[in-house]
Amino acid sequence: MADKVKCDQIVALKIAGVSNKCIVKQLKMCRKTVFNSWKQFQETGTISGKPIPGRPRSIRTKSVVSAVKKMERNTQRSVKKITKEAKISKYPMQRIVKNDLQLRPYKKQPRQLISEASKQKRLHRGKLMLQEMERAAGKVFIRV
Repeated sequence: MADKVKCDQIVALKIAGVSNKCIVKQLKMCRKTVFNSWKQFQETGTISGKPIPGRPRSIRTKSVVSAVKKMERNTQRSVKKITKEAKISKYPMQRIVKNDLQLRPYKKQPRQLISEASKQKRLHRGKLMLQEMERAAGKVFIRV
């Protein structure tokens, strides 16, 4: 639906007696938007949206999301530790992190360290490969 300012303009023009067609041309909006805004104003008496249907949120409220956002500033802290501190179960916390904060939780994977000797060996082999490729640049390879 259109933003609040446009809806205010639509209602003001309709109250002034302007037709839908003229409002569409004047505000350069879709005919359906003008119709829906006026219909909503007639039904509710206000421009603000209808109340959201369904059960209200109990865990993923704005206050909880903002509290978790303050907690997650330390990048060393895992989601599991944050759930214990916030006293929220695992799955709602995962939804908060993924959907509300748009973060990607990950677990650091242990890797083998590369020694200095391995680095030198890789560098040497890479240079050898480049030299072989330069030598064979003029040759055509056909694999049978």
